[in-house]
Amino acid sequence: MFKTTIVGLAAASAVMALASPARAQEKPPVDVAAAAGYSRYTEGDGLNGLGIDLRGGYKLSMGLVADARLGYRRWTQDPIKFSDFPIHVGARYDLAAGPVVVRPAAHIGLDILSVTAVTPLGTASDTETKLGFDLGVGVDYPVSETMWVGASLDYNVIFDSDNSGTFLSFLLGVRTRI
Repeated sequence: MFKTTIVGLAAASAVMALASPARAQEKPPVDVAAAAGYSRYTEGDGLNGLGIDLRGGYKLSMGLVADARLGYRRWTQDPIKFSDFPIHVGARYDLAAGPVVVRPAAHIGLDILSVTAVTPLGTASDTETKLGFDLGVGVDYPVSETMWVGASLDYNVIFDSDNSGTFLSFLLGVRTRI
């Protein structure tokens, strides 16, 4: 009973602190972004493909943002199709340079890799989940008080027991504060 009361008081205090008048005047600390663009798988002969990202951030302190990223990359070299679905979490640091915001970032998480081959004998496919990380930088330009357009360049590494796979992505997108 005592433990429940303490937890309840702590939760009520946190809600009141978040709802205080000083906090109400601040801009919301959450943003989301959607982007699409070019992706190049850099192993072997290299493959060109497409990529999309959905990202969300929560402002922790001045400039430091906890960041999550869901993406999809696809490369085709007939008759084989490769794809990656990264689910990464990490951080970015928002650096204001005049109206432009530069956003260096690093993430780590899981990459769900899929390979599909279509041959005259049939279709074969395989899916694996691997550890991956990415380093990147984005540049955003404001179009309103709560919306930016921007570009990002990400270098992604996916670890395998034998070696690692890498790819670069150049994406254009929109970020908004919610």
